[in-house]
Amino acid sequence: MSGLIPKNFIDELVTRADIVEIIGRRVQLKRQGREFAGLCPFHQEKTPSFTVSPQKQFFHCFGCGTHGTVIGFMMRYEHLEFVEAIERLAAEMGLEVPRDGTPVNPHTEIFEVLARAQRYYTEALTHSAEAKAYLTHRGIGADASANYGIGYAPGDGDALAKALCQTPVSPATALAAGLLSRNSRGYYDRFRQRLMLPIRDTRGRTVGFGGRALGDAQPKYLNSPETPVFHKGRLLYGLYEVRQRNQRLTHIVVVEGYLDVIALAEAGYGEVVATLGTSITERQVEQLFRAGADEVIYCFDGDSAGKRAAWRALEQTLPLLTPGRSVRFAFLPPGEDPDSLVRRQGLAAFAATIDSAQPGSEYLLANLHPDRLAGAEERARFAGALRPLLARIHDDIYREMLTAEAAERVGLSVERMMRLMQAERAPTRAKPASPHVARPPRCDPTIKRAIALLIAAPAEIAANPPQVDLSSLTLAGSEILRQLLETLEHNPHLNTAGLLERWRTHPDASFLGRIPYEYRDSIWQLAQEGQESRLAEEFRHTLFHLASEAVIGAEYERLENTLRSGRELGPEERQRLRQLQIRMAKQKTRE
Repeated sequence: MSGLIPKNFIDELVTRADIVEIIGRRVQLKRQGREFAGLCPFHQEKTPSFTVSPQKQFFHCFGCGTHGTVIGFMMRYEHLEFVEAIERLAAEMGLEVPRDGTPVNPHTEIFEVLARAQRYYTEALTHSAEAKAYLTHRGIGADASANYGIGYAPGDGDALAKALCQTPVSPATALAAGLLSRNSRGYYDRFRQRLMLPIRDTRGRTVGFGGRALGDAQPKYLNSPETPVFHKGRLLYGLYEVRQRNQRLTHIVVVEGYLDVIALAEAGYGEVVATLGTSITERQVEQLFRAGADEVIYCFDGDSAGKRAAWRALEQTLPLLTPGRSVRFAFLPPGEDPDSLVRRQGLAAFAATIDSAQPGSEYLLANLHPDRLAGAEERARFAGALRPLLARIHDDIYREMLTAEAAERVGLSVERMMRLMQAERAPTRAKPASPHVARPPRCDPTIKRAIALLIAAPAEIAANPPQVDLSSLTLAGSEILRQLLETLEHNPHLNTAGLLERWRTHPDASFLGRIPYEYRDSIWQLAQEGQESRLAEEFRHTLFHLASEAVIGAEYERLENTLRSGRELGPEERQRLRQLQIRMAKQKTRE
């Protein structure tokens, strides 16, 4: 169904959902006072540090810092996009997701014609003895064929075009979807006499196709062209299927062939995806880590082309590595691909290749120089080649660890190597926003406490909002406080989870989500005990105090500016300025 999901429905979903029940279906929880606790599903731990608050509809892990609402939990645990998480949660609660009249995607017709084409190709496969024989030869059975939606494009030049003419789909739409081509004679099929492999996005929608030639036709693989919904650098073949099969991923293997992915899944190794005929991009790597994998393993041919592809993959992966993420490299024996290796030697041979994959740091350093270095010139060349690669790494800890390994190889002290590697960070890409590594904004302590009070007791504050003018407030964090108040003013029904959910896409969302637990023993504990009215009263007093301080600060600034302008102050003004100077000095000492 098209259309945007109304914000009020999202608010209602967050409010009505029993976060303890939803999370409890996936994580074993035990009551711990007013909260529930369990082992965190997002990192390995032996002592429970994962807490769920039924009063505030909020979860938080003291071990890894993950936190959020029930929607955030569904997104992270089930590896879902925002809309997918809402749909899954609503389904579990027996609710239908409403939509307003604004289309979510202007390319609805393209998605529809691609779905029609997939159904056509799947039906055509049942009538092609050649295609079925090819699948049998490759060891691909009916179940794998159905799971991956394999089909067949007949050799007729316009078979699909004729079939689509019998539907409401216009040839122009099929052309835009990359299914048809056009010449002076009219429209004709882009794919002919090929095994058709649908390429799906993270929501399972077919966005393009890969066509594998059955005979000697070239190219062996023919992909859909770039379209409004199909972008080779943003997608990975098989990722949707991997996510459907695996709720808890430890690693994902990246190979080069679509049929290799299917053959490995058929053999029982399902954590495999493939690139779309091009070098892997940073955006694709980001998708792999977002899918829940802590480790990405690249498995390429052992020839020179495979080595070049591996090095490009390393360069694209470096900016996304952290101490919790890793990369390894495996290379196949000469003349083998994953499919042939499994068919000739069994799945154990492929698994052994993956298990022996080389860690990314070893692969990087060994390729820059395979042996220990001797002499200033060799060390200088090594350092010069390493420096731009280290500059691509955004995570400080991972960069320092790699620098330490490099220092050992060069035979220098870590401190000396660190000095040699000092350089500007590569300007190729801004550091990706992450709720775990984003630097929190500067925030005055009083402002920060006011924000914590507001998050802990939004309903009580909205019921009796303080009539205070904060427009002249200039302390660090004031703008966040003003925006929160504005959000609550327009949505007085929001509870804690609902308020934070409204700020999901804001740059300071992670900062706000952590605040409640920074005041766990004071503000948050009182909120858990149902003393929100007490918190709301403190919030009002705090705001009146801030407003008063803002007025005094503005007066002090006015008098200082008058003095700097050269105008003579009157006796009362001079006395007032001295009082304010003493006050400001005392305040600065307290800070």
